Amino acid sequence: MSKRTDTMRKIALILAIAAVATPLATQARSFSGPRGGFASGSVTRTGTSATATGSATGARGGTASGSATGTYNPRQGTVTGTASGSATGANGNTATASGSGSYNTSTGIATGTGSVTAPSGTTYGATGTAGQGSATVTSNSGKTKTWTRP
Repeated sequence: MSKRTDTMRKIALILAIAAVATPLATQARSFSGPRGGFASGSVTRTGTSATATGSATGARGGTASGSATGTYNPRQGTVTGTASGSATGANGNTATASGSGSYNTSTGIATGTGSVTAPSGTTYGATGTAGQGSATVTSNSGKTKTWTRP
């Protein structure tokens, strides 16, 4: 597996985890970079749900945007979420990513899935489960990695 492939899979898994961990706060921010870049984002909370969006434009013309939603269900004791995003370089190459995940507060088990589509059109993805002292991640190519707390 190439270093790039491994990086893409890690990004996909991070998106899945981020979908579950969407912050429950209401705020908006924007920033201007010293070389002309600009970024903005906001989080909107409604009851037990939250939606976060963000976008950025680089000084050389590259762009990126993304969004995430999260919902807490107190009756079931679950947190679920989704996230997606895309980035286009100044050269026009585009990559997209998406993920989803859930966490059960009773069992302490989190599950998630995520994927990244590279500019070449190749999709890299992974699914994972973590909790109770261990974690397992399986890539869309069928490779599995397991970690266990000593």
